[in-house]
This record gives sequence, C-alpha cells and structure tokens, in this order.
Amino acid sequence: MVKKTTLIQILLLSSSLVFILCGCSPQNTAQKSSDCNKKQASCLTLSFTESEAYFDHNLILSEQVYNVTFSSRKPIKEVWLEAQNMQMGNIVLFLKEDQQYQYSTKLIIGLCAKPVMEWVMYIRFEDGTVDQQSFTSYWSADYQQSN
Repeated sequence: MVKKTTLIQILLLSSSLVFILCGCSPQNTAQKSSDCNKKQASCLTLSFTESEAYFDHNLILSEQVYNVTFSSRKPIKEVWLEAQNMQMGNIVLFLKEDQQYQYSTKLIIGLCAKPVMEWVMYIRFEDGTVDQQSFTSYWSADYQQSN
C-alpha cells in the first residue's frame, strides 16, 4: 500500500509538471484572423478627424465580443458609446495603450429591445476636444440584410 505522504508527493509533482509544461509555454502573439479578414471583406472602420477606430469584423451583432483598435494623431483621454434610437446611457470603453497613440479594447453590445441600433462613438482627447462617428449594430445578420 502506498503511504499517504507518497501519494501527496506524487500528486504535487505531477501537477507541478503539468503547470510547467502548459503554463510556461510561450504565448502565441500572432493575432487571430478576424471574421472579415477570413472572408476577405473589409473590417468596419470609423474615421474621425484625429483618429480611426478599427473593429475586427465588418458587421456588429449584439452580444458578441469585438476587438477594437484605435490609431490616433494625439492622445485619447476616453471613449464611450451612446445609443441614438433608445435611451441606454453611456457605454464606456476602457482603453489599453499599446503604443504611443495606439489603443485597444474589447466591446460587447448588449441585446436591445430594437433589432437595429444606431450608435455614436465619442472620443475625448487629452486636449479636451471631442470627436464622434456613427455606426449600426444588429440582433443578427438577418436584420442587417433586410435593411
């Protein structure tokens, strides 16, 4: 019969080995190709006066996670969304500065009562100026095709 302490040592050793092999392997830093790139379609791009916002898909659907990157000519202080055809308050985007004037975030737009939502993205820059651009989200691709 195996002693209790020997069994615990074997479990600790095997779990440590699994951690080392799985947890310490180098991360794959290559970006996953987005849906719009797979289909060789253009990704949704919002062009502002002093910056651009790039979504990783060409169609924004409710309750999906999107990667959004920003390229700016001056520092961004904050970004938020406001729905235009429904009162929902502000949806604040928390930016990560990847490089100077290059930012990224994730975006999830919740399922709203209306199948087609009109949004305005606002960017406030460090100098106090604000820029805005509109885009549309849908419950599903079926609603986008019917409009």
